[in-house]
Amino acid sequence: MSLFHQNSSSLSRLSLIWFTTAQVVVGLTKSESCLNILLTNDDGYETPLTNSLFKFLRDETCHNVKLVAPKGAQSGMGGAIEIFKTDLEEGNPETDIYYLDSTPVTTVLYGLDIVCTEADFDPDLIISGPNEGWNQGWAAQISGTCNGAVAALARGYPAIAVSAWQADAESEESALMVAKIVNNLIEMKLLQDGELILGEGEGLTVNIPRLSDVEAEVNDYTFKLTKIGRGNPFGAAKYFRDLKDSNFNQLFANGYYNGKSGLGFTLPYNEAGIIQDTDPESEYNAFGPVLTNQTFVVTVSPLQHSFAADPSLNVLMAFDEKKPTKHKKGSKKAKGSKAPKRSKDSKQPVKPAN
Repeated sequence: MSLFHQNSSSLSRLSLIWFTTAQVVVGLTKSESCLNILLTNDDGYETPLTNSLFKFLRDETCHNVKLVAPKGAQSGMGGAIEIFKTDLEEGNPETDIYYLDSTPVTTVLYGLDIVCTEADFDPDLIISGPNEGWNQGWAAQISGTCNGAVAALARGYPAIAVSAWQADAESEESALMVAKIVNNLIEMKLLQDGELILGEGEGLTVNIPRLSDVEAEVNDYTFKLTKIGRGNPFGAAKYFRDLKDSNFNQLFANGYYNGKSGLGFTLPYNEAGIIQDTDPESEYNAFGPVLTNQTFVVTVSPLQHSFAADPSLNVLMAFDEKKPTKHKKGSKKAKGSKAPKRSKDSKQPVKPAN
């Protein structure tokens, strides 16, 4: 997915703000800094991380927030939608909390088209998450959390996808810390002079490191502007004839799936065929060896509404109408004209950069 070159003016503005001297939002009036926030996720409306964030934003800030999420777990559903599947179960169990028994993207559209419209609630920002598990690299493609944000971006809303360490959902203290970090992101970065810096259809995907069993204050965590790369700390998906060959199955499921075929995970990510993530600015490399070492870096990567990308030089030349694209019979192609082949080194085990 192309990221930085798709909206150079917006990114330049964001980068300028990001890397200048740290600013703290002070002296803002309530009308200037209070946002209408639509909160959603792909784990279900009752999950601890999302509920902790909802309650914190509702009770500890001036923001107006509504939670609209799937009824149950919808992880890995990506951009799936349910067109003309009628009479989906919907509910409003508490004030400002709604659910739909459907996919994350369908639920976001339900939130925008039904809940917000009927409540006369115009969202300034959509937050998808916090997800129970990191959505870095290749995983962003299949993530219901990221695709929920993307659905809002396509409608022109500013949106952020937030993901956290899965085990942090099991601790109220860690879940509260996740909420505080998200609030810091909003107050210290996304709100400047009382205005949201994200423009129409501009998005971010945020990954928060492991918080459980870590002695730290919320302000110990810093935000780093990164890129969506390829790598993921939890490895990558690979189909196995026998899942006993999945080291992830052995490490995290005690071999429960041994003797069965199916889609599993393997570590490291490029053992599954994912090309090595060598970009030092990628979120994966900014995290470092997060499964074994503690980091206080929260990665923040630009996210857009589509799979749009700039063409390579070879493609530009091939579609240049001023130049012939066919080779004469028997003529030799210029040396180096072929696209580079996949490097054999790309499958070698790789450790994230420190």
